[in-house]
Amino acid sequence: MQSVSYLMICFAVFQCYAFSTLYAQAGKEKLNSLIEELRSNRDLRGATISLKAVDMSTGKEVYAYQSNINMIPASLQKLVTTGAGFIVLGSNYRFSTLLACSGTLVDSTLTGNIYIIGGGDPVLGSDSFRQTVPDSLFSRFRQALKRKGVNSFNGSIIPVAARLEAARIHPSWEWEDIGSYYGTGASGLNFHENSFTLRLKAEGMSPEKLSMTGDLPASCIIAQSIVPVHADSACDLTVYSSPLSMNYLVAGNLPSSGREYKVDAALSSPENECAERFVRFLAERGFPGGYFAGETMYDYPDEQFDTVYVETSPRYADLAKRCNKHSNNLYAESIFKSIAGMSETEPSFKTCAGIITALLKNRGLNTDGIRIVDGSGLSRRNFMTADFMCEYLRMIAVAVPDFETYLPAAGEGTLQTFMSGYKTRNRVRLKSGSMSGVLNYAGYVKNSHNRTVCLTIMLNNFTCKSGVARRKIEQIVDLIAEIN
Repeated sequence: MQSVSYLMICFAVFQCYAFSTLYAQAGKEKLNSLIEELRSNRDLRGATISLKAVDMSTGKEVYAYQSNINMIPASLQKLVTTGAGFIVLGSNYRFSTLLACSGTLVDSTLTGNIYIIGGGDPVLGSDSFRQTVPDSLFSRFRQALKRKGVNSFNGSIIPVAARLEAARIHPSWEWEDIGSYYGTGASGLNFHENSFTLRLKAEGMSPEKLSMTGDLPASCIIAQSIVPVHADSACDLTVYSSPLSMNYLVAGNLPSSGREYKVDAALSSPENECAERFVRFLAERGFPGGYFAGETMYDYPDEQFDTVYVETSPRYADLAKRCNKHSNNLYAESIFKSIAGMSETEPSFKTCAGIITALLKNRGLNTDGIRIVDGSGLSRRNFMTADFMCEYLRMIAVAVPDFETYLPAAGEGTLQTFMSGYKTRNRVRLKSGSMSGVLNYAGYVKNSHNRTVCLTIMLNNFTCKSGVARRKIEQIVDLIAEIN
C-alpha cells in the first residue's frame, strides 16, 4: 500500500513538472512568434531588439533574444547610477550646502561677503519637497544670519560651485536637450532644479496675439521663433540655450486656442540665480544694508570664513526613488558626480564613469559590453547589453535588498499608463528609458508562481511613434509575467 502511494505521489509530481515545462515552452513559443512579428512589422522592421529575462533567485535564463548586443540604454542608465549611489553614498546620505560669512561684524552690521557654498544638492530651492522651496530655504538662511548677530549687511552674496566640475554639460548631449529642464546638467550649486517655467499663449493665428510670461532669470534675453498653428494642433516647442549664456530662443508651434502652455527651460546659471533670488528675498523683507549678487566662484574662497548654517537635503533614498520614478536627469547627474566626490577625485564625467565601472567590476559583473559616459543616460554614447543589465539587476537586489521599491510600479511615475488593461500589470516594476528612436524597460516582474524575474527589453532605431513601440513591448512583458 505504501509503495502504491509513493508511486502516485511520484506520478503527480511528474505530471506537475511536465505540465509546468509544457506551459513554459508554450510561453516561449508565443514570445518567439511575437519577436518574429516585431521583426517583420512595417513600423519596426529596421529596429534592433534585445531582450533578456532571468530568474532572480537562480540566475537561470527564462528567455533571451540578441541579449549580447550593445544598445543605447537612455534612462536605464539611472538604474546603474542610483544603485551605485546606494553602495557608495548610502541610504541616509544627505547633500549639504553651507551659508558662510567673512568680513567684520560691528553693531550688528556685517561688512564683507556672504557665501552660499554648494555641495551638489539637486533639490536646493526645489518645489518638489515642501521643505526645499526657495522661500523656506531663504527664511532659514535669514534666521541663521540673525542668530549670528547679523541684522544688516553691506557686501556681496557670492555663490560657490566648487564641489563639482564647472562643465555641467557632456559634449555628446544633443543641442535640443540642453536648453530644456531635462538637459540642464548638475552644478556644485544647483538651484530650483536648474530650471524655470515659461508660460505661453496664442489668442489667434497672428504673431501679435502671442504672449509669453514667467519668473524669468535675472538679466536673461528671450527671443522667439514661434508659429501659431490651428487650435487643434499639438504644442511643439523647444528652448535653445547653452550654459553660462543668458540668451534663450524659444522655437516651434503653439496652438492658437488661447490656452496657456508651460515650457520648463534650463537655467543657464543656477548658481547666479540662487544668489540673485536670495538678494531679492532679503530686500523684499526689508533686510537693511547695501548688498548685491556676486559672480559665481568655482574654487573655494581664499579668505577665512565662518559657517553660520548647514542646509541638508532629504535622504539619498528619497532622492533615488524620485530620480527613478520620474526619470529626473539632474538628480542622476548630481548623484553620478557626487560618487566621485566621495573618493576625493576630480568629479568629471570621465572620472565618475571610471569609478562606477570599477565598482561594477569589483562586484563581479562583466563590464566588457558596456560604456558609461554620464549618469542620466542623455548621451547616445552610453552602451550596455541586456545580458549586463539583468546581471546588474540581480547584483543590486542583493546589495540593496529593497532596490525594487525604488522603481516605479505600473501606474505610477513614468509608467503611469504602462500596461493599462493587462491583468499582469500589478506584478511589474520597471524603469523606462526613452529618446528619439529608443524605448527600453528594465526591472523586476513577478511571474504567475510569484517568482521574481529580472527583465530587460531594449528597442533601438525605430522610426514609428513611441506609442506603437510601447504597445509591442507591453505584450512582451505580459508574456514574460505568465511564463513559469
